[in-house]
Amino acid sequence: MGNSKAKNRSKSKTNDIINIQENQPFNVKRHISIQLDPKTGQYIGMPQEWTQYNLKINYDRKKTIVTKNFPKSVRASKLPKEIIDLITGVSLTPETNYSPLYSSQYTAEKITQEWDEIVRENEQSKAIQQPSFQDYKDLVEYIIQNDQPNKERLSEYEFNKRAENIQIEENDPSNHYDFLSQIGKGATCKVYRCKNKQTGQECAMRVIRMLNPDQIEKTKMEILLMNESKNNNIVQYYKSYIYMDVIFMAIEYMNAGSLTELIYGNFSFLSEQMASYICEQILFGLFFIHRTNQIHRDLKSDNILLNQNGDVKIADFGFATQLTREHFSKKSQVGTPAWMAPELILRKDYSQKVDIWSLGVICIEILEGEPPYIRDKPAKAMYYITKKKPHKLDATKFSQEACDFVSTCLNIDPQERPTAQQLISHPFIQKHCKSRDQSKILLADLLLQKKNIKQSLIDFDQEANPIDSN
Repeated sequence: MGNSKAKNRSKSKTNDIINIQENQPFNVKRHISIQLDPKTGQYIGMPQEWTQYNLKINYDRKKTIVTKNFPKSVRASKLPKEIIDLITGVSLTPETNYSPLYSSQYTAEKITQEWDEIVRENEQSKAIQQPSFQDYKDLVEYIIQNDQPNKERLSEYEFNKRAENIQIEENDPSNHYDFLSQIGKGATCKVYRCKNKQTGQECAMRVIRMLNPDQIEKTKMEILLMNESKNNNIVQYYKSYIYMDVIFMAIEYMNAGSLTELIYGNFSFLSEQMASYICEQILFGLFFIHRTNQIHRDLKSDNILLNQNGDVKIADFGFATQLTREHFSKKSQVGTPAWMAPELILRKDYSQKVDIWSLGVICIEILEGEPPYIRDKPAKAMYYITKKKPHKLDATKFSQEACDFVSTCLNIDPQERPTAQQLISHPFIQKHCKSRDQSKILLADLLLQKKNIKQSLIDFDQEANPIDSN
């Protein structure tokens, strides 16, 4: 009898093992709900006794249950799948640029160690009300005549307090915006073209994964800096949201892409007239950035955006900084190597003049098709910038005014570099200022041609590779 019971227990135990192997429930005592916490990537509700077996849990998205009883952090959203993947921690593939030469992933913060091995030597802030202008003539006259010192510098405490008081709404942005298409992607950020559900206005929505607790503080500072220097040559900021540990920043949508795309996608080098117009527009933006005691610190073709009307605007204040009463200069090393000024690379005291150097590099980009040292590894490019003489335009190919403009911007001594205000009066800018309206029209036409060519290639590809839905 005893042997019979023992055999039954043994048989029952064997059946249990078989059932476990077949993933069938047995001896059910209670239902267990396990949830994936998108903030930590950990499972919530995992029984303690399960953890000791190091079980790997796989889940099928098609069979997961969506219920309003779940915490808000795991409820369904109308956000695109790519953003949900960003929220839940799915790794992103960096965007493939138009050319590997123009990759912006090599920022100074990411290569500091390699560089060191080579070289060892708001009460709520109200944006400054910038004057409005009926035409370019009024704007230029205002800039040239406005030789007053920059506005009174804030203290560190005042600036940080203003940034602290910037409001970021805790809400799902898909309640307010339709996400139309993805227009950009980086390692931790995606950009979408969106439409405001209430107004119908289109915007660009930057979607930024919060990698550390400081991300909100950095975002608030970026918003404050954009608002402080607000004008027609700076991309406008609209609103920000935070949802499921991801920041959504709605900004002005520039429908013709970046200057990088224009330079690399053009079939011939851009003219001096076009370069003069683009540089002038950048200078207008820099004037208002600098007069509010800011430094952009990452001025490059990627961060110069265009629209189909031929407007040119400065974007991305992620590396921008504010000079304060306590700090009249900076030493931190940030930016993108090929466009960085020597004093910034060497961590010497630097000022707004680093942006003037970057403008000179952009002018070279426009006229020659690429910036100096872009084909070298980032650390080597930084070394060359500090050790070699500044790049010069070929005087046999370019006008004296263009050559002098670049040389003036790339003066190795930052004290000798002119301000944005002074450069607006430079002969290279003034030579073409009378044809400014024509230049804007020519740029708009060029952007339209690029758009049509791109669409033609898409249409051709679709015709060459028809999709069989049967």
